[in-house]
Amino acid sequence: MSNLRGHHIDSVVSELKADLLSRLLVRIAVNAIAVATIDRCFVASELLMTLARVGRLQLMRAFRPSR
Repeated sequence: MSNLRGHHIDSVVSELKADLLSRLLVRIAVNAIAVATIDRCFVASELLMTLARVGRLQLMRAFRPSR
């Protein structure tokens, strides 16, 4: 322990901080992707539920080309 110098400890602490920061950024990115995926699935399911409530005739009228 006596051979450890201040600059060695400083470099180890700097590496530890960089490692923790990179792990934090990865965790934030993964969580953001998870939230976006859940939100996208929710929006898609809401759209399908809305279309299921619309009668077939109304749906055909909605997609019929205008004249």
